[in-house]
Amino acid sequence: MKAIDRGHVVALLMLLIPIWSQAESGVPVVSGSLEAAGLCGLARDAGAGGFSSELRLVLELSPEDGMLFRAEGGYTLDYGLASELAIVYDAGAAAPADPADLPPGDDLHRGFFLDQAYAQATLGRVSMRAGIVPVGWGSAYLYNPTSRTAESEFPGENLDIVRGRAGFWSSLALPRSISLEAYALADGRAHSTVPDIGELDADAVPWGVKAQVRTNAIDASVSCFRELRRAGEDATLWLGADIALITGDVTWYAEAAIPPEDSESLEGSAGLSYLPPIDGTTLRAEYIYLGAGATDAQDYNVAALIDGDRVLLGRQYLFLGAEIEDVQAARWKLEAGCLMNLVDRSAVLLAEATWIPRLSLELSCFARWFTGSGEEELGGERPLGPSISLAPYRSAAGLSVKMRF
Repeated sequence: MKAIDRGHVVALLMLLIPIWSQAESGVPVVSGSLEAAGLCGLARDAGAGGFSSELRLVLELSPEDGMLFRAEGGYTLDYGLASELAIVYDAGAAAPADPADLPPGDDLHRGFFLDQAYAQATLGRVSMRAGIVPVGWGSAYLYNPTSRTAESEFPGENLDIVRGRAGFWSSLALPRSISLEAYALADGRAHSTVPDIGELDADAVPWGVKAQVRTNAIDASVSCFRELRRAGEDATLWLGADIALITGDVTWYAEAAIPPEDSESLEGSAGLSYLPPIDGTTLRAEYIYLGAGATDAQDYNVAALIDGDRVLLGRQYLFLGAEIEDVQAARWKLEAGCLMNLVDRSAVLLAEATWIPRLSLELSCFARWFTGSGEEELGGERPLGPSISLAPYRSAAGLSVKMRF
């Protein structure tokens, strides 16, 4: 097991001590989930399989009025098609690790994570957090141009999870539904694993400030923030704005961010969600614009994809989705969607059906189909060198079980 993994385990165990002591008073301070999924490959991966499992713990403690402690972390296992590392090895982009070279007890199938661990104090109109703090900015549903503090993730994945970074966060509530928010972090979007005396020089600290107004019908903000991809790289200053407006059964939203020194790298999302006259149904549409993305498949920046700096390589995307759920008994839910790259017309089709026999148990069957071929982004292969090509997105179907506690 890696040293950083041991540290996460020790931290989680230490956090359980005060939680157990509070649990005796009957206060619900522990929650979490265990999710496991098995999948089988489709198309080029027919016959291949995969398995993933995630244990997530959420620990909360309120020792006195105005104080809060919260931690969220857990443990993952990924095998076969569910392992990003296995896909990289399969492409020949990296040589598989020799088990004999790994530290005793280490296993590249597994990983530990600590997404949040912070103390919060509320003093009148001021709230402050310190530790591993989440910063979730933006009103868009699928892609948030103003949220630039954690690793990039494929749009639509982990929508309910905000991954934190070490640092400070504060907010100030003002009259007329106005609030101010600010943060300063000690780490870039890609976590730095090696300490450096200059990693917190004044020109490298990621920070952000935002002014927001929120009412029953409108939520709007303007922001300024500095993004740091990883330690040792130049930081980028951004200006951002977003707005969400409710008009009857339709919620409209738009969000954008632009670096003043590189206006061609403008990023934006705009879309809507509509509640038709069918109970439990939601229809969604979102357009995504990435100014730094390619307008031709030949110009895709594969290196940025491998490094984790980008998850979308094109310039324009369109998402269409629909959801319907049982509003009477909350026993089932159906979801379907399509994300299309408007540059090369490749797409990913998503579908999931969920049965909820108990409030704490979900059983799902799902499928994802990438339509691209050749060098198209969503489903195609990207050449990396002689006889080496990477197909990062794999079509698959599977079953999953999720238990909440």
